[in-house]
Amino acid sequence: MLVNVGCEVCHGPGSKYKSMKTMKNIKLATAAGLLPVTEKTCIRCHNKRSPFYKKFDFATAVKAGVHEHFKKKGK
Repeated sequence: MLVNVGCEVCHGPGSKYKSMKTMKNIKLATAAGLLPVTEKTCIRCHNKRSPFYKKFDFATAVKAGVHEHFKKKGK
């Protein structure tokens, strides 16, 4: 996991979609409140107002994949 950044920061409150059964079905998860992540979602934090700002390119980030980052770390 990214330091101090949990799933709910991007995907919204997970209490209704957190079960594995729901998470394995994107239609069920979305119906239960899972928010899709868009460029607008990302730039809420990845912007010049951030004290840790680095240039951010949404298309590149999508290709790299945040969830892939977790898999590489063994989580």
